[in-house]
This record gives sequence, structure tokens and C-alpha cells, in this order.
Amino acid sequence: MKQFWLLTKWEYKKLLRRKIVWITLGIMSVLCVFSSVGGLFGSYYIEGERVMSHWEMLKQDQKAAGKYEGRKIDQSLLDDLNQAASEDENSVPTDLETFVMNITRDDSFDISEEKLYQTRKDKMESLWTELFLTEGEKEYLRDLNERLEIPLTYHYFEGYQNMTELMYTMAFMQVLLIAVCVPAIFSDEHTSRMAPLLQASRFGKGLLYGAKIFAGLSFSLVGTVFLCLLQTVPTFCIYGVEGFGASIQLRDTNASWLLTIGQVVLILFGICLVLSLFHGMCAMLLGDLARNSLIPMAVMTGFLLFSALFNVPQQYRILSQIWDCIPANLQAYWGAFGNYMIPVAGHYLKTWQAVPVIYLMVTIVLFVIGRRIYCRYQVTKGR
Repeated sequence: MKQFWLLTKWEYKKLLRRKIVWITLGIMSVLCVFSSVGGLFGSYYIEGERVMSHWEMLKQDQKAAGKYEGRKIDQSLLDDLNQAASEDENSVPTDLETFVMNITRDDSFDISEEKLYQTRKDKMESLWTELFLTEGEKEYLRDLNERLEIPLTYHYFEGYQNMTELMYTMAFMQVLLIAVCVPAIFSDEHTSRMAPLLQASRFGKGLLYGAKIFAGLSFSLVGTVFLCLLQTVPTFCIYGVEGFGASIQLRDTNASWLLTIGQVVLILFGICLVLSLFHGMCAMLLGDLARNSLIPMAVMTGFLLFSALFNVPQQYRILSQIWDCIPANLQAYWGAFGNYMIPVAGHYLKTWQAVPVIYLMVTIVLFVIGRRIYCRYQVTKGR
């Protein structure tokens, strides 16, 4: 075991000596922080005249939200909001206005409680049909929706709302960091012509392979956690940590899941960590096969850009569901918590439950394949 940690330390020493690692980490860090605070820059204008800064708008919205914190979104609240909007539209919290608009497609609060929630149900049924869900899936979602506590309770949740959106940005930061830094763990021994020497060493096969994999996966994992913290800390410092227990339906009116928005953020963070291991393993395997670090970088960033620019229409149900499960899309709220499910033995597994487990299993398979390639190549080709 002592030799394993010595080899791991050696791999880390080689990795951290590369300037490109620190440059990439620095750039990704700046981008992560900017993605958290960028929304505060600038001002709000009406007909070319400045009304207030985005920071002032945030504080005004937080003050307005405090008046309605913890109240049921029932007829009483709707009447109060309708009266407040008629007197001063700035006295209505943005997220409450957005909640009603997402259901009614109207910015008016002049609607009954019964009609509001019935309209939500009708829209959900229409959406399920557009997504080509099976009758079994629809019935499962209806059952979840019936168990939802109606009327919903309002909580201010802007910090968690921003985090659900930033996790998609994190998908790009994660892939770029890993694609640039990790492939060299295996490819450097080819470019430096150290392969024959390593082959002749005592631990040049199995133990060295394990040390390389551990170094690459731990770097990917720790790097991802570090970048997530650079997004999370500024976001919660600015927007607040209130609202962990807010129902996810306040953010997504078409959702049936019995989850809070705080739980959703934690699940997305867990998915992000799982995919950091998957990306790290892919980067090292490609680096070993290609024998340089440029090809893995090109393949991973190319697929990332392709996934961002291309989309599969919903009428192609199976392809659309698979496309939502690719790594970058899975880290987005709409990918992980969409209405698609995976039927297994008469039960339905949600995307956020099943797909991360599949990625973990694939990572293990890639580890085994990579070990066979690494050791066999040393023996048969004298690396």
C-alpha cells in the first residue's frame, strides 16, 4: 500500500507541474464566480431611462417576498396579490408572479384558487401527451400529483433557483477542466518516451495503473467540488439560503415529483460528482489509446459543444429520452427531472435515480477495459 501512495504522489506531482493545469483551473474558477454574480451587473431600463440597478431590484424583490413568506397560495393570497399589484406592481415577488404566469400565461392574479390549480392539471396532461408518455407513466405521475399538498406553500427560494440553473453551466466547466488536465496522466509517458522504462519497473503494470486512475479520478472529483463551491458560496451569499423546503412546483409548475428545491439541488450536485468520475475515466482511457492529450481534449469538448447546439425533437420519444441522459444534459434540471421515466419490472424509475447508477457502472466497466488495454499493450508492444 505504501508503494501505491508513492506512485499516486508521483502522478500528482507530474500533473500539478504542468502550467496548463493551473491556467485552466484559473480560467474555470473565474468563469464559475462570474456565472454566479454576473446577473447583478447592469441596470433595468424602461424606454431608455434607467429605473434601478439589478442589485436594487434584487433587494426590492427580497423585501416583497418577506411579506408573503410561509403563506398558502390559496384564494386569500391571490386576492392580496391582486390588490397589491393594482397599487404597486413592485410589491409583488417575482417568483410568485412567475408561478402564476407559468400556469395561466397571464400576469394577472384575478383568478380563483380552484381554476389556478385545475389549469395546472390540464396543462400537465397536455404536456404528457406532447411528450408521448405511456398510459402507465401518466397514471404514475397523476398519482404523485394527487399526493402533492394543495394549495402549495410559498417560500422565497431565489438562491436555490439560481443553483439549479448554474448546474448546467457547471457541466461545461467540469468537462473543460477534465478534458484539458486529465488525459496527460496516461499520454505523457508516450510523448516523453518513458514507456519502456516504466514497463521494466517493478510496479509498471497493475499498481501503476491503479495509481494513475486514482490520481485522475480524485483530481476530477476534487476539481469539480472546488468549482461547485466557487458557484455555490457567492450565489447563497447574494441570494440567501432561504427556501430549502420550498416545493419544486414553485419553480416548475409542470413537475409532479414530491421533492423540495433544496433536495433537487443536492441531487444535481450528486449527479455532477458521479459524472466527474465518468468524465475522468473517459479522459484517461482516450489519453492512453490516442497516446497524446490533444485527441481526448478535442473529442470531449467537441461532443460537449455538439450536445449544446443539437436537440432531438420530442416526437422521437426514445431518442429524445436518451439525449436527455447524455452527461451535459443530465446535469441540467430539465434533463434530470424531466417527465421521462425508465420502466423496470413493473415499476418506474426516474431519470435522476437510474441514470447516475448506470454511469457509475459504465465507469467501472471502462476501468476494467482500460486496465486490460494498459497491461496488454505493455506486454505485446513493449510500451
